[in-house]
Amino acid sequence: MNRMITVHTSLDDTPFFFQSLTGKEALSSLYTFHVDVLCEAQPVDPKKLLGQTLTVGCYQTPLTPPRYLSGIMTRVEVKGAGQQ
Repeated sequence: MNRMITVHTSLDDTPFFFQSLTGKEALSSLYTFHVDVLCEAQPVDPKKLLGQTLTVGCYQTPLTPPRYLSGIMTRVEVKGAGQQ
């Protein structure tokens, strides 16, 4: 395992690389997360991602099981090459 955080989408043939995650979880409340990913493959069609599942795997050590965060993508923003 090379990466401590992995990203999986319905586009299995398109590799996405984790950049950042912010979110909020609370008892008796809906959770919300904002995930920024990078993709070296071009072009990425945002319509193929919108409404699909995104799963982030967080690995603390190679010997412990990961924590998975999964959700439906409700907003997809594509930025051009060289932008962050």
